[in-house]
Amino acid sequence: MRARDLLRCGLVSVLIPLWALGAHGAQEAPLCVEADRWVKKGVALGDMSELAFSYFKRAVELCSSHPEAHFRLGVYYQLEKNTPAALASFHAVIKSDPQVATAHYNLGIVYRQKRSHDKALASFREAVRLMPQRPEFLYNLAVMLLREKKVEEAEELFRKAVSLMPTLAEAHFYLGAIREEAGEHRQSRAALEKALELKPELALVRVYLAKALEHQGKTQAGRKLFNEALRMKPEVVSTGYGFEEFYYQEGAYNEIMTQYRLSPVRAVAAEAPAAKAPGTEEKGASPPSAGKPAKPRQPLVPVPLGATPKAEPKREEAPARSEGPPAKAPQRPAVQTGASGTASPSSKKKGFFYVVRRGDTITGIAERFGLSPEALLKANRSRIESPDFITRGQRLYIPPRGP
Repeated sequence: MRARDLLRCGLVSVLIPLWALGAHGAQEAPLCVEADRWVKKGVALGDMSELAFSYFKRAVELCSSHPEAHFRLGVYYQLEKNTPAALASFHAVIKSDPQVATAHYNLGIVYRQKRSHDKALASFREAVRLMPQRPEFLYNLAVMLLREKKVEEAEELFRKAVSLMPTLAEAHFYLGAIREEAGEHRQSRAALEKALELKPELALVRVYLAKALEHQGKTQAGRKLFNEALRMKPEVVSTGYGFEEFYYQEGAYNEIMTQYRLSPVRAVAAEAPAAKAPGTEEKGASPPSAGKPAKPRQPLVPVPLGATPKAEPKREEAPARSEGPPAKAPQRPAVQTGASGTASPSSKKKGFFYVVRRGDTITGIAERFGLSPEALLKANRSRIESPDFITRGQRLYIPPRGP
């Protein structure tokens, strides 16, 4: 039966991915189906290990137009600081499927890190065009627009990002800094105080808030904040870094996304409770909860092409490849509960906190500690703002497993 007959019968969506037919036609479609299976195997590992890399590399060798395989290779290359290979992979994703918003976003991040500002701006604009309800997309585009002196457009995007993610402290800072530069000290103070409440470790917030307080006649309070910033980050005062360096030194969402597909985020009606400062959580304490338990969210797993794969054994031989061995992969992170950096048997019984590192996914973390993704999400519903995105350095509560 020919591919067009399958399409007429409605079977092609099951047997052959449509993007495979569109890119290379029916002759290469069987290889792309085989490549799809390799991608699923790599995704099921839940990390960016050397084994996962070999699966994605094999998928590209079978089907050169496989967008998700190229995307995951791009993530791997960027985590390994191989910027040229990462750019090539993300461009290959867009060539195969221009609608993958995360590929445009990741290109923007890589170009931003390379200081290729025009290309970064164009990439972020396209990401926002494809998914205008993602706060991290809006935030990065706004930062770029602010650099281009397009203050009004940037401020509008920061406000939209905050409406979608009220705990995005860095966006509150930028809103406060913009109002302070405009001489609107009262509005500036409110936004800066909110940023400081959400993230007390931000030094530059203290500098701008000190200015706002001094303009309102609160000189003593302003000097106190200024001295705190000087103790925290002397370079804030000595070099006087501003918006540009804040993005790299303290700003949020300046790393690539590891998720292939994302869902839009709906705006919230009211602001969420303020996030606790790092280090204030008690080890072994249960996460806060009140009222009726929230409905479990969907797992934060990148959606592969085709059906959801079953988890594969992690000790498996890597597939044969035509090229040499891949670069050394990042080591899997250890569980962190404090100074020791590892979880003791008693902490596993009582629960503990884990610090997210690069390449981590909710599914991978859950499997590592014998939990379901739904259980991990439920235990951290006050800590995870977006059901599709976690960030490096974020602290997640690992609840105790049942008997």
